Amino acid sequence: MGDDEGVFKVSAEVVICPPFVFLSNIQYLTPNIKLGAQDVSWEKEGAYTGEVSLSMLKDTGCQYVIVGHSERRRYFNETDEIINKKLKVVLAAKLNPIFCIGETQEQRNKGETDRILKKQIEKALKDISKFKIQSSKFSIAYEPIWAIGTGKPCDVEEAQKMGLLIRKIISKIYNQAVSKNVRILYFFEKKSSTFTHSQNSHNNWKMRLISRGRITANNNIIKLFWLCFYIIYHLFNHFSD
Repeated sequence: MGDDEGVFKVSAEVVICPPFVFLSNIQYLTPNIKLGAQDVSWEKEGAYTGEVSLSMLKDTGCQYVIVGHSERRRYFNETDEIINKKLKVVLAAKLNPIFCIGETQEQRNKGETDRILKKQIEKALKDISKFKIQSSKFSIAYEPIWAIGTGKPCDVEEAQKMGLLIRKIISKIYNQAVSKNVRILYFFEKKSSTFTHSQNSHNNWKMRLISRGRITANNNIIKLFWLCFYIIYHLFNHFSD
């Protein structure tokens, strides 16, 4: 909070990740906000109907790409190997990956959270050098699948615990310096009906940075995953009036 009660001040880098068809429109509507894509093909070119290549994303002004979102894993059968391919091409193109990881309720109930996250990270980062990680704004987003749409919130303490676990895994793969450089994010679901314009509106943000084991809205980097049409609708409504 700022010095004045009810005033929320933050220095942040904001990234919007809308559906592909809206990217070019938002590029001109929001010049001070970074653009991200919700997915990308691991192939640079070729006959892959319906896929979106990195060159297409670059043409729209994208700087970030979401890789490995739980819905891509679940509904489109994206494996850790596919995610590894996508991370490699994103980094090679000098874009910034937002790499998603997370466990299901069943995996959590079996006490497999640590093993699942470790497996997802290790396989996704296979044959990716520390220099590639350090030369980008590499982000790992913890996405608790068990909490999304279930009414079972992932509390602050649990998110902090996962943030520390992720840093520990990265440290073992590379080193502590790389681990400290990686942005660790926490993704949680927020229904559009709960969006408000009040002094506490920062509580509606979809993602906050986990930095050195604590969650705060005052860090210098905050990622927002605006993956719903609610935001797009209001943007276009505003400019069409």
